[in-house]
Parts: sequence; structure tokens; C-alpha cells
Amino acid sequence: QHGSIGPFNPAYHYSGETVKNAFADYFLGWGEEWLSGVQLPCPKANQLPIGYPYISLQKAELEGRSKEPIVAIFSQRPIGVELSKFAIDLLGYLPEDWSIVFKLHPREAHDARERYPKLYSSKIKVIDKEQIGLHDLLSRAAIQVGVSSTVLYEGLAFGCKTYVAKLPRWEIV
Repeated sequence: QHGSIGPFNPAYHYSGETVKNAFADYFLGWGEEWLSGVQLPCPKANQLPIGYPYISLQKAELEGRSKEPIVAIFSQRPIGVELSKFAIDLLGYLPEDWSIVFKLHPREAHDARERYPKLYSSKIKVIDKEQIGLHDLLSRAAIQVGVSSTVLYEGLAFGCKTYVAKLPRWEIV
């Protein structure tokens, strides 16, 4: 499993007569709950809930950190422009000791300065490369905001207060 799966994600849900010509023989999912809402084109016996071992290692390594007054906002290309406007608006409502970190999806980095000029000229810290590791950020951020990214689940594992922005595809989470 590499991301959110469910009945709204056509990459993982094949209901009715849908035929998939190429699919893995086995599906290794993050847990039983992830496998319960989808119809995968491989036998149930080959759908294995193995967990997410990497995040367990990261949590153990970063354990004990104190949360900081950081709102981490996680972008995705289809909703990035709207989410950047939300981030700029939010900045005006936060106490002065709070900051916003806007983490771009890797597919956004190549043209981010053209797409988000207001974001780059604001007081918001934009992460357009791997200046900070994802789990490092989640271990420090008190709050996270996103739309349909699996990062939101990872943030929950790190104890972030989580908010879903009601932008297109928000219901996938």
C-alpha cells in the first residue's frame, strides 16, 4: 500500500464487472481497516494487513520530542493553489508565536515558484525539496492540515491535531 485506498480511489477499488489486466498477486496493506472497504482484484487470502513498519521505526527514533507551535500544511497538485490561499488567510488568524510550514508534494516542486508566488513572498516557510524529513516535521508540528493525503494518517500517528480542508477530494480521507 502506498497511499489512501477506499471506494473513492479507482486504483484500488474494482467493483462489479471491472477487470484489471495488471495487478499484483499480493496486496500488503497497512491494516485490516484499509482492506475492508475495497474490492481488490486479487484473492482475499493474498490481501495481507502487515502494518506500516517504517513509521514504527520513525516514531521510535523521534519519540519524546515536544510539539511546537507549527501548522504543517500538506499540498497536492490538484488542490495546491486553493490550499496555498487557505494558508495565507490562516496566517492572519494565528498568534504571532505560531508559524506555518507548507510542504509541497514532490510533483509540485518543479514549478512551485510560478504557481505559488504569494506563498513564497509571505512569512510561510515553503518546503519544496527535502529540507526537512516528513516524519521530522510531523514529530514537531502541533497541527496538520491537508485534503486527501496519506500524510494525514501519518500525522495522526505522530499526535498532530488534524484538520481536513474541504477542497476537492476531501471525502477520500
